[in-house]
This record gives sequence, C-alpha cells and structure tokens, in this order.
Amino acid sequence: MTIVNAEEAAVLLIDVQERLLPAMHNPDHLLERCAVLLRVAKELALPLVVTEQYPRGLGRTVAPLIQEASDARVFPKVTFDALADRAISRQLRETERPTLVLAGIEAHICVLQTALSAIRSGYDVHVVAGAVSSRRSEDAAVALARLRQAGVSITTVESFAFECLGSAENPHFKSISKIIR
Repeated sequence: MTIVNAEEAAVLLIDVQERLLPAMHNPDHLLERCAVLLRVAKELALPLVVTEQYPRGLGRTVAPLIQEASDARVFPKVTFDALADRAISRQLRETERPTLVLAGIEAHICVLQTALSAIRSGYDVHVVAGAVSSRRSEDAAVALARLRQAGVSITTVESFAFECLGSAENPHFKSISKIIR
C-alpha cells in the first residue's frame, strides 16, 4: 500500500448515472463526495476518465459531476470491468500514470471488477470509500473488504487530497483546503 502521489495518479469515475444514482444507498453523500474528489483532481490537474454503463438505458453521468469533470473523456461501456473495454484501457495507459484512484457505482460490481483488473494489470489502486456505493450498504461493505484483501488501498477523499499535496507548502494547499471544507 502506498501514498498517492499527484504526479503518478489518474482518477476513474465509474458509472454515476442518472438512473443508477437514485437507487444507491445514501446517494446524496455519494454525490457530494464524488464532487469533492473531482474538484480536487481538477485543481491538481490529474487525468480524469469517466465511464457510463449502457448510457442509452441508464442515462448519462449526473449533471453536477459532469460539470465538475468538464475536461474528462467520457466513455460508454457495457463491460462491468472498465478495463475490459479497450478504449478505456487505452486511455488510462496513455496517461502514463501507474496509480488509479477509483470512485463510483456499484461498489460490488463495476468498481470491484475494475479495481481487481487494475491490480492484475499492475496499477497501484486506491478506492475512495465515501465516493463509492451500492444499492445495499452491505454489498458496498463486502466489496471494500474484498478489495482490501486483494491489496487495494481504501482511502477517503480527504486522505487522497492531502496525500497528493504532501505538504502545507504545496502551492495548491489553500485551494484544496477550501475544497475539502
């Protein structure tokens, strides 16, 4: 397990879509934590990739998040493991970032399968606990436990942000501190 280094990290937001989000456990908290994560990533100029599971049926990424991720590439997919989609996998490789920070839904399906695949592909994987959810809280809890056992680092938005900063002397410290509050 490692500390997230901003120069080595990319963020992958998985399937936070119009018809999925309302069905999630504690959707307001999930939306707020994902938005903060995206603001931090944007402030630090981290590469950001967004996926949408079968958008024709499940809708697009929710408006508040797509606004925060305005510079991100958005990829439709039908695979549960985002890395099984060649375009997404290629985009992540092209970032040349060895660390993937994952957020999204559902924790026990798409996030879990993507994280396990990323580990197998050699990425250092961090999953942001507050920024993932499932329909049932126990599914998300089991997913996080499985991920931890597989060697994935489970983190929080605030831990991620301050690991990326490394020091209060970082020029982004004041702006990130305001985002976190």
